[in-house]
Amino acid sequence: MRARGQDIRSREVMRRFVSQWFYGPGAELEDWEPSDWQERPAFLNSIRDENYREWAEDLHGVWKKLSKRVSRDVRDYPERHSSMYLPYPFIIPGGEHREMQYWDTYWTVRGLLLSNMLETVQGILENFAELVQRFGYVPGGGRVYQSKRSGPPLLIPTVLEYLEHSNDITLIRSLLPTLEREYDFWMTNRTVDIRGSDGSMHTLNRYHVLVGKSRPEAWRLDERTARSLQRGADPADFHSHVATAVESGWEFSSRWLADVGPQARRLASIRTRNIVPVDLNAMMCLNEVALSRIYQRAGDRRKAGYYNNAAARRRVAMDKVMWSERRGAWFDYDLQAEGRRDRFYMSNIWPLWAKCYGNGMGDANVEARVLSYLKQYTDVLNYTGGVPASLQESGQTWDYPYGAAPNHFVLIEALSVSQLTEAKNAALNLTRKWLETNYRDWVHTGNMWDTYNVITGRHPGHSDEEEEVKDGYGWTNGVALHLLDKYGNLLKAPDVSGVRDNHAPTALLLIGCLVSVLLTML
Repeated sequence: MRARGQDIRSREVMRRFVSQWFYGPGAELEDWEPSDWQERPAFLNSIRDENYREWAEDLHGVWKKLSKRVSRDVRDYPERHSSMYLPYPFIIPGGEHREMQYWDTYWTVRGLLLSNMLETVQGILENFAELVQRFGYVPGGGRVYQSKRSGPPLLIPTVLEYLEHSNDITLIRSLLPTLEREYDFWMTNRTVDIRGSDGSMHTLNRYHVLVGKSRPEAWRLDERTARSLQRGADPADFHSHVATAVESGWEFSSRWLADVGPQARRLASIRTRNIVPVDLNAMMCLNEVALSRIYQRAGDRRKAGYYNNAAARRRVAMDKVMWSERRGAWFDYDLQAEGRRDRFYMSNIWPLWAKCYGNGMGDANVEARVLSYLKQYTDVLNYTGGVPASLQESGQTWDYPYGAAPNHFVLIEALSVSQLTEAKNAALNLTRKWLETNYRDWVHTGNMWDTYNVITGRHPGHSDEEEEVKDGYGWTNGVALHLLDKYGNLLKAPDVSGVRDNHAPTALLLIGCLVSVLLTML
């Protein structure tokens, strides 16, 4: 008992010390009222169902809650803070993420553009440009400890989305050198040469972070796992694979773990640097196509042709290295095993969205093969709440039974533009299920989340007990708004009469209780 009492006193001393000398969580950020936010943006008019339209209006309002700017104290005294200074306001994801996150921003921007918040998007792009000038690439997030790694490279496609929405070629011209520098970082520091099925060598991209220490934001987990490594294993190598997984955005997933061995399927077996990811290369293809289109708009045909040719080379490389003719899908390449990893992950489908196959214009035969793969090999289109990230039940966030907005966006977009009626119908059906999952949980909790359980239709941390609800979630909001705009004239909100509504004003709840009491007295 004495030792326990001493432990309690020590914790109290530490709490007082932290309270006296450290700022609280999120103190580096200031609330910011975006001047370009407006009531009832035009896209709401295309949503037929009243409940969905009201929901979309609520999500549009959440942008104001997620709008932040870094305080000047961070600029003037950077050594006192873990946040990096950014000159313009931005949108945070929400939830536990109180800083800018790189790859989240693509889907957040898609939603902001629907909300016609062009000035906000412009500031976000200028922040990214400033980071590229400072580091040579976009860091994974807005914390100092995130500056040693990047994230899924979506800056260039985000710029193209802004250009197509705004026609602001003046800003885009000023960003072009920055965009090329971002692309060059990935082609200089994140590539590997692989022999394809035709015997020729092909250059593809992988995530590759050489940081040999535990992550500051997850130090206890990393240190504990490093102590469990097999004798002779290099802890620095383990930490590097972990940092690489974080750079991928898929932290964590069985995708990066060993399939065999004494620590198979456990985090200690992680080997992310040895995997050449399908989705990363689809994104790089998207970057090359986007740069080609941007340069075409800027009037530079030579540069447009250069990046168009780069995209063509990547389509060939992905076909020879990653495409499985037997299964009808693309698969990650294992550098150690020198072959494809023929397991289902939602990342397998990303080239269909990026059109990184054939001549880049779509191919009904490939579309039919991929749709058959989804139906016959995996049956993933039949879950009630969406599509899981994988079929491996590892307990990790990016595995069964969890699904996230980016993967649903990619699959729905890919199927919706297919030449096949069956694929278009599958896109509509998946949209219906994913939006119903989001909407039901929104009604229940008053919030949007980064991931959902596609079996239960609830977010993974859900409990029937009361819980702290945090504003969020940027990419889920953006994808929901995009889908409501795309399919809002066809969809009807589900009946949620049996679900607790956290949006009901307290006064109305009190009135309801009073009416119930009066009725019992009659």
